[in-house]
Amino acid sequence: MRGFNLAEGAHIINHLAPQSISGGKTGSWFHCKNAEHITLILAFGAFGTNKPDPITVEIAKDVNGTGATAIGFRYYPSKNGAIERVSPPLVAAAAGITAALLSKINNEFVVIELDSEEINATNDGSVDTDYPYIRVNVVDSGNTTYLGILAILTGLRQAYQGGLQMTT
Repeated sequence: MRGFNLAEGAHIINHLAPQSISGGKTGSWFHCKNAEHITLILAFGAFGTNKPDPITVEIAKDVNGTGATAIGFRYYPSKNGAIERVSPPLVAAAAGITAALLSKINNEFVVIELDSEEINATNDGSVDTDYPYIRVNVVDSGNTTYLGILAILTGLRQAYQGGLQMTT
């Protein structure tokens, strides 16, 4: 086989099944402690007049969201149905991705990339592995906009050919 086989080399989570995000939506907390890298693919439908504002990534200590806090992240907006690789990634602060960016990605997608060090980094530069849970939060757009989110965990420390179950 050539390339990267996601079914065997990654753990794929349907973080937010495609649905209307009118009223705001939040994906379920999922465990990513054994992953070296997390990719979140946000696939948007057609936007109405208002855009979701903001879209944030949050980490927590457990599946109940204990100690939840928003974090900054790298992201790549698509253009004409593809990720442009000619420029460096954009960086969102903990405040997230704003409506200004989203107005440019009607019926497109955004890829968020997180390394385990970024998830576990603290404000003073030390590492805190007590926050192994992550989720995406989308604030109400006031419109019937559709969104689906896939989470792809790679660099699994306990990977094996039978797959790995670690969503909770």
